[in-house]
Amino acid sequence: MQLYTTLSIVMLFLGVSQALNSRDLAFLRDVTANWTGLPIEWKADNVAEACSWSGISCDAGILSSIDLTGLPVSGPGIPDSIQGLTTLKTLYLAGNNFRGATIPALISKAYELNVVNLYNCSLTGTIPNELKSLPRLTHLQLGSNRLTGNIPNVTGSEFATVVDLDLSNNRLSGTIPPSLAKLTLRRLNLGGNLLVSTIPDVLSTMSSLSFLNLGANRLSGSIPANMTKLNQLTELYLHENSFTSSIPESIGDLTSLEVLYLHKNALEGSIPNSVGQLQQLEQLSIFENNIRQGIPESITSLKLLQLLTLEKNFLSGTIPEDIGSMSSLKVLNFRTNQLTGSIPESIGKLTNLDQLFLSENKLSGCVPSSLGIVALAQGCDIRNDLVRCCGTSTMPMSCRKGSFACSASPAAGPVTPKPPVAPSPSLLPTPSSGGGNTPKPSSAGHKEVVSFGLALSMAALWIAALL
Repeated sequence: MQLYTTLSIVMLFLGVSQALNSRDLAFLRDVTANWTGLPIEWKADNVAEACSWSGISCDAGILSSIDLTGLPVSGPGIPDSIQGLTTLKTLYLAGNNFRGATIPALISKAYELNVVNLYNCSLTGTIPNELKSLPRLTHLQLGSNRLTGNIPNVTGSEFATVVDLDLSNNRLSGTIPPSLAKLTLRRLNLGGNLLVSTIPDVLSTMSSLSFLNLGANRLSGSIPANMTKLNQLTELYLHENSFTSSIPESIGDLTSLEVLYLHKNALEGSIPNSVGQLQQLEQLSIFENNIRQGIPESITSLKLLQLLTLEKNFLSGTIPEDIGSMSSLKVLNFRTNQLTGSIPESIGKLTNLDQLFLSENKLSGCVPSSLGIVALAQGCDIRNDLVRCCGTSTMPMSCRKGSFACSASPAAGPVTPKPPVAPSPSLLPTPSSGGGNTPKPSSAGHKEVVSFGLALSMAALWIAALL
């Protein structure tokens, strides 16, 4: 009887050691009362066992993480009781539906937060200034909501620890605050808003940036030449704005660049020869501008390039003879320019090519026989008034039928580069891996609890003392 009583006391002790504090419990009760689509174990009458719930991580009875990413959760918003979560470090609610609610300013009271991921949560209203006071915040992802107003200015030590700021695909207006340059960001995503005016020159001092997206806004003026000082950049998105002037010759200084999107602007001049220095480049998109002169031969040195779209410019001259050396190319689109000469025979060396669009130019001569070995599985159109089929042995079947459309459905058109989106939170690396994306626990159900072996050892010592 004595042993049974002692064991009961031990189990009670162990249970209490995992109990959450009253403020944590109040928040979880609010959530279970007002949100639908929660995991089955999330029930108000079971809230004392919250450390065992999926999506909850605890450290010795202290609530450290909430992760409900991508569940069919729906509710009236984040309850104000979040201000009581003073031990919470990471909050992942991306991909849920909060029905037009606003971001509660009281979230700033959860001062241990280092990750706030509210991406694609159907939120409205403005960005609360209070968020800037979170002293340990490193990752703030508010993209793909319906937020309005201006991007908050940063003063003093505000946002001092933030390395990843994603405000993309909202309805934010005004200008880009020059004060953002004070931050040591690795990722800055402001794409898909209503931002106006020019790119502040001071952004060129953000030497830690590896990802910069200002695309799909209403920005104008020229691309600042000093932006090419951002030599850590791997992705640069300036597409779908109203930039004029020319592409800076110094663009070649961005030697770490893997993605460069400049399409749908009003850029003039020529493609600088220095583009050949971008040896890590995988995607280059400059379509729908006013670019003139020829395609620089230096572009053929980009051996890692997979996407090259120069459609709808005023390019003249010939297609570089050595284009077949760009062995990684999957999409090649020179459609609707003023290119002359013949299609190079070397194009048949592009065995990875899925799409080829050369129509609406002034090309002439024969379709290269080498083209017959290229799959072009996703479409091709090489129709020009003076291009003809010469022979049948290795021509694409569609050419042998008298058409220069290399696919059954050429009207489908070429691939249009897609604007960047926030990576799936479940795939994001931790900051220590070198990426600037939001860290995630290794799995949604991971829990940090007191070791069972340690608990048994404590129980044994207590029993021995009592006996």
